[in-house]
Amino acid sequence: MKEYEYVLLNKEMSERLNIGVSILRKWAAALEKTGYYWEKNDDGTRYYTHYDQDTLILFKS
Repeated sequence: MKEYEYVLLNKEMSERLNIGVSILRKWAAALEKTGYYWEKNDDGTRYYTHYDQDTLILFKS
């Protein structure tokens, strides 16, 4: 991940997209199955960047 990219966690990203956290997790899992890569911490928590936000906005529409 590049230093200049901001990082959001599940709750913050779901609020930006106006969806529930569980829906965000389902979408992220579906995108992972197609080969989409998410940055994750050691616990497996996804980090979302501005690029991921744009991808999820497209996924939502």
